Amino acid sequence: MSESRILQISGCDNRNRTGDVIFVHGLNGHPRKTWHPQEKSDDDNFWPAWLGEDLPNMGIWSLGYEVNSSHWKGTSMPLVHRATNILKVLDTYKIGSRPLFFITHSMGGLLVKQMLRNALDSGTPQWKAIVNQTKGIVFFSTPHDGSYMANLIQYMRLIFRNTVTIKELEAHNPRLQELTNVYRNHEILSQIPMQVYYENLPTSGILVVGENSANPGIKGVIPIPLDEDHISICKLKNRESFVYIGVKSFIEDNLKVPLPKLPPKEEKGVEKIPNQDIVRIIEGDYIKKTLDQKYNGDLVSVELDFFRDAQTEINQSEAIGIVLGISFGEYDQEIIYDNNQKGSIIFGIKRGKLRFNLQNGVMPISERKFIKTQKEDWIINSTGSPETPCWEFKANQENSKVLNGTLKDEILGYIKNISGDRYALCATFEIKINKNYIQIIKITDKEGVRDARTPSRVKETNRVKETKIMAFFRNVLEPKLKDYLSKVELIYEKPSNS
Repeated sequence: MSESRILQISGCDNRNRTGDVIFVHGLNGHPRKTWHPQEKSDDDNFWPAWLGEDLPNMGIWSLGYEVNSSHWKGTSMPLVHRATNILKVLDTYKIGSRPLFFITHSMGGLLVKQMLRNALDSGTPQWKAIVNQTKGIVFFSTPHDGSYMANLIQYMRLIFRNTVTIKELEAHNPRLQELTNVYRNHEILSQIPMQVYYENLPTSGILVVGENSANPGIKGVIPIPLDEDHISICKLKNRESFVYIGVKSFIEDNLKVPLPKLPPKEEKGVEKIPNQDIVRIIEGDYIKKTLDQKYNGDLVSVELDFFRDAQTEINQSEAIGIVLGISFGEYDQEIIYDNNQKGSIIFGIKRGKLRFNLQNGVMPISERKFIKTQKEDWIINSTGSPETPCWEFKANQENSKVLNGTLKDEILGYIKNISGDRYALCATFEIKINKNYIQIIKITDKEGVRDARTPSRVKETNRVKETKIMAFFRNVLEPKLKDYLSKVELIYEKPSNS
């Protein structure tokens, strides 16, 4: 058996990397040429390198192995032995100690499937860890269903131009069908997230892997057709490709592991605390969460949660992630004027700061997202020290005068250097009570409605209007919002063994 090897593309030497992505080519493939639009082996302008730039905390690898037509003769399927060989290669590079993703082309997808099955059957703990850490597989034109091998066989004969017969190759159909059935029914393998693409154009007159063959038969996995042939389908041409964006999002989404809610305190003995909405668990360790949203969260609502990447356990050497949900809106404040006249002021927020105060951990700028970003109609910048990181949210005045809209389940960053059995995060969204931070949208009083469209015929001088606004800031907003608009506290406490 020829020696297998794994090439380092990006980030592989980073001991604190979040996970690993491994590209696996198929028959007659190459660890670099297979993925390059011009099939170059010495050019880093290809999409494995792009992933490394866009996912800087991931290690990007590409597997190389020699496969020629002679390996497919006879009734013994060399795929099984090759899979075991590659398991040893991955183990040698300590791959399997953090979340793992495979991106595969053609028979490379079958190789990965067989490899994971061999790992489970081996009884070797290090190899089983590779299965447990596999958080997703992307398949490009992989023939999952052995009953559709005829087209692939015909294609292979065109490529290899040798004496391999259809009869010899079709002998492998039962083995492939068995592998497909195992994945459909296995309690672990069937739960691995998958993303599947297949070709819509023929190669040398043959549609090598069509929709039926590309379907792994896993519930919820829908094969996506692409206007490519069997060779070009995995050679993405630019970062704007919806396939590239989809694969990157697939990796990002499956890195996050949601934390389950704990049972009621009677079952776990967790002490209830005031305003506690959620108690979450990480490997038996508790997280308590308290919320305080002024104006019922209509102006600003902040949600924060700890999460861990799939391999992370809370200890002194690991990191814990923060996931953010935030929404902005307007508020209609009822006002009582002189002589008991009722009115209202509708207002919104132009800008504000989300401040963190960390205990027993730090978040350096290198571990933060949204360093300088435009999201929706917002501009977001991060400042502050590692102990007190800060994000400023500002309305893009070209599109909106106030912050409006929602971000949901966005990774905000990672807390490092965690120490002790207890640490905490206190986050507040703060504004200053002045016109640089607050936008008056509409005023209603005994004189009627006033807003930016109110004509000059309204008999109220600018000075009187300004006086009312300042009185609103001073008498209504200042007492309520001088400390914060929204506050979230997350407290990690390791339960006592007593």
